[in-house]
Amino acid sequence: MIFDSFRNSKQRHIGYLKRRGKKIVVLVVLIVVHVVAAVEIVVVVVVVVVVVVVVVVVVVVVVVKVVVVVVVVIVVVVVVWRHGLVVDARLLDREVSCSSPALGFYMKESCAINTMYQFKKRFDTFMLSLTFRKM
Repeated sequence: MIFDSFRNSKQRHIGYLKRRGKKIVVLVVLIVVHVVAAVEIVVVVVVVVVVVVVVVVVVVVVVVKVVVVVVVVIVVVVVVWRHGLVVDARLLDREVSCSSPALGFYMKESCAINTMYQFKKRFDTFMLSLTFRKM
């Protein structure tokens, strides 16, 4: 009888330990699940931040390239205009008059050659001025 009560008490104790062990295992599993979820949230936030930074860098690079191209075009136009490389209205008028049907063939040729010569002379002057400026 005494032995039976001890045995029952022991089995109850073992059952308690098993139930308590299950509770500890469940508690450990819950802690692990929460830690994994927290790590996943941190990873997702880091990935989103990296993607946003990359997109911002790409947009900035594209905008800078466009601005540089626009500035270069503006500088080239200003330099060309300032040095008189743009064909002025007189040369355009001369080209229009060169294509006039009233001129004979040889006159048209002479007119066109003269217009090209004027343009080449302006271009050579411009290149020469750049050469002297570098010196």
